[in-house]
Amino acid sequence: SYVKDKIFYPKGVIGPESMKKNNELPGVSYSEEEISFRVWAPREQKVMLNLYRAGDSCTPYLVEPMLKQGEYFIRTMAGRPDGFYYTYTVNDRETIDPYAKAGGANGERGEVLDFRKTDPDGWENDSFTPQPPVIWELHLRDFSADPYLDIPDHGKFSAFRNGVKTKNGFTALLDYVKELGVTYVHFLPLADFGSIDELNPFNYNWGYDPQNYGFPEGSYSSDPRRGEVRIREMKEMILKLHQNGIGVILDVVFNHTYKTYEYSLERTAPGAYYRMENGKFLDGSGCGNELATENPPVRKFIIHNLLWWLQEYHVDGFRFDLMGLIDVETMNEIRTAIDNALPNGKGKDILLYGEPWGGFGGSGAKVPLADLYHIDKIDERIALFNPTLRDGIRGVESFGNLWKGYIQGEEGCADKVRSGIEGAIHARNYSPDFTQVQSPAQQIAYASCHDGFTLFDCCKESMPDSPDVYRAHRMGLFIVLSALGIPLLMAGEEFFRTKNGCANSYNLPDSVNQLDWKRREEFDDNVRYVAELIAIRKRNPVFCDLAHAQAHFEWLPCGNPQAIAYRIGKFVYCVNGTKEEAFVHMASVEKAVLLADGKEASRNGLREIALPYTVAPGDVFVAEWIR
Repeated sequence: SYVKDKIFYPKGVIGPESMKKNNELPGVSYSEEEISFRVWAPREQKVMLNLYRAGDSCTPYLVEPMLKQGEYFIRTMAGRPDGFYYTYTVNDRETIDPYAKAGGANGERGEVLDFRKTDPDGWENDSFTPQPPVIWELHLRDFSADPYLDIPDHGKFSAFRNGVKTKNGFTALLDYVKELGVTYVHFLPLADFGSIDELNPFNYNWGYDPQNYGFPEGSYSSDPRRGEVRIREMKEMILKLHQNGIGVILDVVFNHTYKTYEYSLERTAPGAYYRMENGKFLDGSGCGNELATENPPVRKFIIHNLLWWLQEYHVDGFRFDLMGLIDVETMNEIRTAIDNALPNGKGKDILLYGEPWGGFGGSGAKVPLADLYHIDKIDERIALFNPTLRDGIRGVESFGNLWKGYIQGEEGCADKVRSGIEGAIHARNYSPDFTQVQSPAQQIAYASCHDGFTLFDCCKESMPDSPDVYRAHRMGLFIVLSALGIPLLMAGEEFFRTKNGCANSYNLPDSVNQLDWKRREEFDDNVRYVAELIAIRKRNPVFCDLAHAQAHFEWLPCGNPQAIAYRIGKFVYCVNGTKEEAFVHMASVEKAVLLADGKEASRNGLREIALPYTVAPGDVFVAEWIR
């Protein structure tokens, strides 16, 4: 069984109270008597501190020079943090503090704040018990934007609550997630991003455009002008998720920034934070720049921010956008820092994973990057998305074109699926081009995510007018949930989520991106099917220790070379994406309890069956054997 102690989060470990003790760390610190501002500006001769009484509009009530001390500028003043706002003027340009941990409207001013006043009731006792991960990837606004739910705080942190139902009485929002049985919610970026006007948030964006790394996005709060509100409301959301037994994973974007010359990192320390060549910014991200993660100040900045989110916001994991642009040494140091960040070694239970690719055109970095070519150098407790398994399941997607995968009947994809099912640790035995990891725990098994077509749209576009679209979709999720690896589902896949064929919806309206809660009603039978598949996975103890799961894995004969049959512990599985029958048998086993096929599933068993067992074309099954 999977037995883990609860994580209890420390208080004041790297918060403002202790930042003052670290003379190398920029930002704001305070004690009972004074507040200190510290900014790293190694090439500047003058930096001004500007203080404001509000998070937007108004003029500064105090403008004073800061004292230069080596590469830093310091200003210490008497007083206590009471919610006032500040900026710096560097080289005649005003900028927010890149180390700001709270801020006002649109992230233009930092805020001096007592963070204990942002803690919701019960925060001091918040805890989470780590579980075998089944991840549900979600954009926060998509969760509750659908007008069909008719809730007043749609698209906000506060929408994560219990007791909400659809118009026809089906569970919705937080009760729905709990009922589905996923163990972690992976949020697309929640740190402050720049493409949304927080005071008039009518447009939409996924949020992969960092504005500030140290505090939450204001458009998700009830009052973006007051930094303490967005912080408290995000903490309230995390607390509710934890109270429902669900962990929180943050999508973090440390490969590039939204702006370059206008960004706070470049304004305070020009040329120090970005990769450059011949005076020009490199652009492996396709977004105009890429952070020089191998530079010590950048590495320190990244690790500090991750520890801040971990310890101040009690998050349970991080997903790294375009991890293939972050250098291997930094990723491994992140793993070490996280391991040591919580009492009793509980930092080792924090999930870390990322995209092992680098964007558009590649980077000019001169160091090994955490990409598909350096997997053997990455700590095996940093997982990565497996594109081989994804493409094997649903086919290759390229610039709007689709090629069929195994679930659509393309038998040539069977080896890609096999390589992922057994944890991708022997993938190169099939092909030198397949993604191979060091341990099944390093594989993120998935069929779709926010990037590209939804799984349903992929099936529908590649199988037009076919009645097999729903069958193929269910097979795809069955593979993901029965593979040796960490399964990741795109939110809404369980009710055949569609974006009407749009493969890149990053800035399209809610009507395209939102979870369709009426569709959740319409396909409740499939929601329950997926919930049972998740529950069946939880019943198999082998999935509780993926690092050692291979010892309990075995391929099984099935009389069909393109069908896939395997044993994981006492559970027998078969996926038959072919047009011929498969006959699954296992030496010395004659009876089993059928738990699921392609139409129905039950964690408690559907009926007793005999082995060998016939699996029809296009069908799947999982059974627990009886000696």
